[in-house]
Amino acid sequence: MLPELIFDEACEAFKNQDYAKAERGFRIVLSQEPAHAPSLYFLGQIALARGAGESAVNLFYEAYTAAPDNQEYIYALAVALQGTGRIEEALTYYKHIEDWSEVQNAMGLIYQQQGRTVKAKHAFEKAIKMQADNAYAWTNLGALLMKAGQDKQAQTCLKKAVRYDKTQANAYMLLAQLMLNKEDTGAAKRYCSQGLTFSPRYAPLWQMSGHIHERKGQNVQALEDFQQAIALDSYNETLLFDKGRILEELGRTDEAEQAYRDCLRLNPSFAPAVNKLAILLHKKGVSVEALELYRQLIRDNPEDAEAILNMATIVADVGDYETAAGLFVLLLSRHVYENEAHQALFALLPVWAEQDKKQAQQYALGWLKNFPDNALAQATHKKLFDKTDSVV
Repeated sequence: MLPELIFDEACEAFKNQDYAKAERGFRIVLSQEPAHAPSLYFLGQIALARGAGESAVNLFYEAYTAAPDNQEYIYALAVALQGTGRIEEALTYYKHIEDWSEVQNAMGLIYQQQGRTVKAKHAFEKAIKMQADNAYAWTNLGALLMKAGQDKQAQTCLKKAVRYDKTQANAYMLLAQLMLNKEDTGAAKRYCSQGLTFSPRYAPLWQMSGHIHERKGQNVQALEDFQQAIALDSYNETLLFDKGRILEELGRTDEAEQAYRDCLRLNPSFAPAVNKLAILLHKKGVSVEALELYRQLIRDNPEDAEAILNMATIVADVGDYETAAGLFVLLLSRHVYENEAHQALFALLPVWAEQDKKQAQQYALGWLKNFPDNALAQATHKKLFDKTDSVV
């Protein structure tokens, strides 16, 4: 069979998503014409569909090398590079075809990833100027404005996104979030329902629906929504965390514990789940494991003030007053959770003084020296030192 006919059959198989048959056909063509750029391009698309990003990059690069003026190949190569995290290389190729609206949108996402928000905003706006109905650009611009606290402008952009493309699931989700931030749960639910009508398999919309039900105190419905989201995206740690939170609210602590553990299996450094699981374990009397979770979390994230606060609370509960006091003092030195740390030292030092008055007094002196105007430090110092004690 002639290569042209084999190529046509392979394209038909590709169109029908019969990738195995399509791949065989394209490879037969390449065995006869090794630099056949269209076959290389379609093999790259098959690799992308299979999640083989690096293979896709190599194939698109071969197609581009064989036909360097073909803008579709340049665009495909840039998208594949972006998808594999090679964003600087992706930008290089995108700049060859900057007059595409889709390219400006993609460049905006890269600039946003790099923290260059002004350039990202300009890129999204340029994409919209080139193509007024580019719903993805409207969505991305709306998300950017939302992060900047410009909610009114963000809402306008997101409404345009869903007007131009009713399947813009992320735009519906963000609109629902905007409404939820305003405590307008009715409007939030309407946007969420509209999005799910067009995109019932978009997990973030189910997650948002769960948050809306949770805000309304409807925890059973929230749990159902989170479970639906997990069924669609079982490798998302935030969904498992939300499930754990709601189960805990419902008093189903054993199931909540399992949900937090499932979350940490996906991401062992997911701090919110570590905090929740450790507190739950401590309440159950499993303080040794709880403390080990915190030690690991603080080793990985030494600036995590919430973890330090919670660990200090647990070690105080199990009677390790010196370690607890040291952790509370650390929080004070960083000027985080100051009220909680002051309150904790006020409660802790007198109890510790019953076992080791001298050590407790030393901490009380240091506390008062660093915070001479703090009423709790003053009261603790007065309580721990009587007329016979030296304050030097």
